[in-house]
Amino acid sequence: MLLGFARQRHRPSSEARAIQAPDLSTRLIAETARCVRCGLCQPHCPTYALDRSEAQSPRGRITLARALALGQLDAADDSAALALDHCLACRRCEAVCPAGVAYDELLVDARTLLRRQRPPRSSQRWLERAVAWRWPLTLAWPALHALRRLLPEGRRAVLPRTAPVAGGWHRAQAVARGRLVLFTGCVSRGLDAAAQHATLRVLTRLGWDVWTDAAGHCCGALHRHAGDAATADRLGVGTRQSMPECDAVLVTASGCHADLRRTLRDGSAPVHELTTFLAADSALAGLPLRPGAGRVFVHTPCTQSSAVGQPDAARRLLARIDGLRLDILPDHGCCGAAGSHMLSFPDRAQALRQRHLGNLQAAPGDILCSPNIGCRLHLARAPQLATARLAHPVEILAEHLP
Repeated sequence: MLLGFARQRHRPSSEARAIQAPDLSTRLIAETARCVRCGLCQPHCPTYALDRSEAQSPRGRITLARALALGQLDAADDSAALALDHCLACRRCEAVCPAGVAYDELLVDARTLLRRQRPPRSSQRWLERAVAWRWPLTLAWPALHALRRLLPEGRRAVLPRTAPVAGGWHRAQAVARGRLVLFTGCVSRGLDAAAQHATLRVLTRLGWDVWTDAAGHCCGALHRHAGDAATADRLGVGTRQSMPECDAVLVTASGCHADLRRTLRDGSAPVHELTTFLAADSALAGLPLRPGAGRVFVHTPCTQSSAVGQPDAARRLLARIDGLRLDILPDHGCCGAAGSHMLSFPDRAQALRQRHLGNLQAAPGDILCSPNIGCRLHLARAPQLATARLAHPVEILAEHLP
């Protein structure tokens, strides 16, 4: 038995299997061999903290991935597949691994191998299709924005507050310092439209010409992390070809940052997460900001720490506004959003969210801000944050421009 549920079967030697599948399996075997099974990752893993099960830890999943690559694990085993599916890909284990295991790449390879032998759920397939096909979302966002005005206040949080930004060039309000591309994305183009409008206002005030795509493209993160790297790569080609020459590409959703950077790694313009770019912009010091008031809960997504590498960027940005009370939400691991995880496993996502929020209670007028749209939407469904307004940090910054 492997972790209590892997089915051992008679198989050809590992060398023979490597000849049959030289790319994915061999790479997976090599990467899993780097794990020294020390267990230092376990205290940092949100799913291990939730379940206290070896299979729900990075070390356990690495063992499962290796068995899958060696042909020792039956892909039809539901418990093994769920253990891999439950991973949030927060990459907290990578930061503490003494052996330097590339867990994120290992997880994608394991899910890709599993997907070849076991089709994904129909709900996952439809979700992937919805974000990959641009035209349904292009039609949906204006309709959902109009519908929002017909709903009671308490049911509007998940619908777009504004229409998507217009495509094309948005010119600097002063002498242009350079040219930027604002990646509007697929889901973010609608659900994060208010943040993208605010982004254009701030960047053009700072002297940047900014280009946005009228159609919107998917970065492929949802597909890649579900084991469909081929579709992710195809979407990346379309994204790359759609962009004009520029000095940098900015993204408002920290969850898209790593995959967009992978898409443009061929020598195209560098990719920056928005709050990190703004916090480092030398012109920001000369931007006048009106004093503020009230309480702002600042959430730091896992991707802001693991992929972007600047967990403090949003706080530094908002600290420039005098009078705001900034409450940094405690870091108890992933909030449970994790891309499509909050849709696929809502009960687990809710349990993870509760650990994250604890006894927090928002009052009317309080603001919950996070650089990642998925995290904001997931956190907003918590009863203790029902009265808080959701916002990207750049929205708060734009509101305090004179």
